[in-house]
Amino acid sequence: MATVNYHLIMQQLKSNLKKQHLSYARLAQILDIPESTLKKWFGAEDGPFNRINLICEALGLSVYAVIKSAEEQSIQTFTFTKTQQDFFLKDRTTFNVYWLLVYERLDEKSIQKQLSLSSLDYKKSLLKLDKNQLIQLGLKESVRLPRMRPVKWKFEGRFMEELFLEWANQLIADNTNPLLQYFQLSPSSEEEFKKDLEALEEKYARRTIIELNDPSKKLKQIRYFSTHASGSFIKV
Repeated sequence: MATVNYHLIMQQLKSNLKKQHLSYARLAQILDIPESTLKKWFGAEDGPFNRINLICEALGLSVYAVIKSAEEQSIQTFTFTKTQQDFFLKDRTTFNVYWLLVYERLDEKSIQKQLSLSSLDYKKSLLKLDKNQLIQLGLKESVRLPRMRPVKWKFEGRFMEELFLEWANQLIADNTNPLLQYFQLSPSSEEEFKKDLEALEEKYARRTIIELNDPSKKLKQIRYFSTHASGSFIKV
């Protein structure tokens, strides 16, 4: 699908299936297809719009409402476990492989070229990522990645804190015109300000997922950093 995230929509349909107390077997019967086929539909990362439309009709749902609900799915907070962070502290190269593979969705050759890795070193990194439950390796060295979803990183733990500082400093150094803003707002306006920022961030986090799934789009990488705190800039 080019304009919406198939996986997110199927998750919404799966949720509606549970709400209506319908089993896969019953829905497959309604659609007049084998249950195994239906399960493949729900487990796939992509699929045709007609498939979504058929399931919506069977469940008595508006296709537009389901798609809108999927696109408005709240952003999820993400962080690595302590074990994963301890591992990345010792092996930054494998973290770089993880980032390029999972978040930038680069292919094997592109990652090897960017990180100057041999094929053997790349495969070793994949094995380590699999061992740390960050990806799944299958038969014939196939790689199953975590599904793409809008996330907001939570920088807690030593590795995450070091990464946050490194990326923040890098972003400031690379930005030719960094901006700093100061406000004085009522508590209610502050809350509105935070909600507006969160809504904007979620909108473009979701759009990132949608456009990553559209091979016709020419994408530009953009780094974004946002933070705010109460109090004055003048500390005494």
